[in-house]
Amino acid sequence: MNAGDLSADVSRIEKAVAAGACSADSPYLIMLSGLPGTGKSTLCRKLREHLPVVVVESDAVRMTLFARPTFSVEESERVFDVVHLAIAGLLKKGLPVVMDATNLMERHRATVYGIAEACGLPLIIVRVEAAPAVVKERLEQRAASNSAPYAADWEVYRRMRFRRERISRGHIGVNTSKGLDQALEAIVAAVESVLRKQEA
Repeated sequence: MNAGDLSADVSRIEKAVAAGACSADSPYLIMLSGLPGTGKSTLCRKLREHLPVVVVESDAVRMTLFARPTFSVEESERVFDVVHLAIAGLLKKGLPVVMDATNLMERHRATVYGIAEACGLPLIIVRVEAAPAVVKERLEQRAASNSAPYAADWEVYRRMRFRRERISRGHIGVNTSKGLDQALEAIVAAVESVLRKQEA
């Protein structure tokens, strides 16, 4: 893939996620980290009702770039090249961004740390969890509905559990097993705290 192809893909994603969005005086980046089925994407949809954010979702980017994803190493590298460049571009345009991806390994999160630092903007890291029984039920319901035919299933969740690495930076932890209200409150409070510090 040449630089022109990459630039075109990044531009396409930026336009798709930022349609109708307005820049903010104090943009910020929220990075979610969590296993499949823990509620990250649902949480992102609800966050948009409370915060003026745009969401860059790695699964949606993959489906946009690849009609029939293979989840190969090369494919994933391209997806995340586009995700990371789109996030940086959106932040530079003054848009608060939420990154929706598993982000289970510290070397992958380090790239996102670097984006926030390069933009000189605050990064809020959110570890999203849910009880395994709840995750299993969610993934089975998703599979039965065929709403996301290429999404991770219970076996993928079980394999990925052992790949999680400790987050080296300060972060907040939320659990969506019993709903999203507390998780939303915690994230909104973290954003408000960051914005207050910027204004001080």
